[in-house]
This record gives sequence, C-alpha cells and structure tokens, in this order.
Amino acid sequence: MPDQPSRPERGKAGPVKVIDTHEQIVRGYLHELEHPSPPKVFDPAEVTKGIDDPIDKLKALAEAKRRSDDRSLEDKFIEVASRWAAKNNINREAFADFGVPTAILKRAFGPATPNSERTRSRVSIAVLAASIRAKPAGTTLTVADISHELGGSDATVRKVLDQLVAEGAVVNKGPDTDYKRRGRAPIVFERV
Repeated sequence: MPDQPSRPERGKAGPVKVIDTHEQIVRGYLHELEHPSPPKVFDPAEVTKGIDDPIDKLKALAEAKRRSDDRSLEDKFIEVASRWAAKNNINREAFADFGVPTAILKRAFGPATPNSERTRSRVSIAVLAASIRAKPAGTTLTVADISHELGGSDATVRKVLDQLVAEGAVVNKGPDTDYKRRGRAPIVFERV
C-alpha cells in the first residue's frame, strides 16, 4: 500500500499550529517602521455619516479613533518586545541597528547598559602615568583618548593628567579648537 499521509484518529484533533502573537506584534511594528503607511486622518463627520442614534455615533467615533491611533501598534510593541527578544535570543542593539528609535527601546527594554566593550577597565594611577610618560613628545591627548586606549575612568585619567601637568611632563593646551560636535570641547593635553 502506498504511503499515505497519516490522519488523526476519529474524534482526535490533528497537530495545532501555535501562533506567536508576540512575534506578530513585533513583525507588524518593524514592518510599519520600514514601510510607514500614510497617517490616518480622523474625520468625525465622515465616521458618523448615516448614523442617527447618538449612542451608535459615540461607539463608531470611539472605534474609529482607536483604529486611527498609530500609537497602539507602538504600545503593543513596547509591551511585548523584551519578552519576545529574550525568547528569541535577540538583543536590544539589533533593534537599534534595525532603526527602532531610542525612546521606544528605552520604554521597551529599560535604560541602556554599556556594552562590555565600552566598559572601562580598571587600571592603576601608576600604570596610567607611566604609559602617558612613555608617549613621544608632541603627542596630543584627551581624557577620552587615554581612557579608551589605556582604561580607567575619566576621573582617574584627569587626576593623572593633573599630576603630570604639575610635574611638567604634560602641558594643558586648553579646549580643542577644531571640535565641531555638540557639547563642550574636550581639553587637549600635549606630551612635552
């Protein structure tokens, strides 16, 4: 007898396909993010056209308002994103790379924590000072450069630089005159 697909026994259900509603919400939000639809305009006169009963008008207005609210998909995403991501081993950075706004990520996942790559390593003051002294004369440095290259917190690096300025091994050149980004310009130091 040729192979026939197995059928469930009479009175017993076959396999049930589980629909992951969280995944549907995440997929819907990401799709809307990639392919935004034109904003829905809420027109009360259009919604209530042809309805005479005041209660029916009120219900129609409430339903139309719910459907025109673009934030409902966003709110659903915020509610389920972190659970769905944890279940599927997807990190918050993947959502950021996809283009999910930071404010939405913060509401969905909580405040961002620094990456392990960006976490400053512990380093002693003596090691920092020796490393800076070992740099060739004329090398320009900022607190961020040193902290990134050698480790240590910004406060520790500032302390070491202040000591080296007092010793005469480093000169404080003042704020970076070429700095064009937002915020205060970093202080530039030069190895003497």
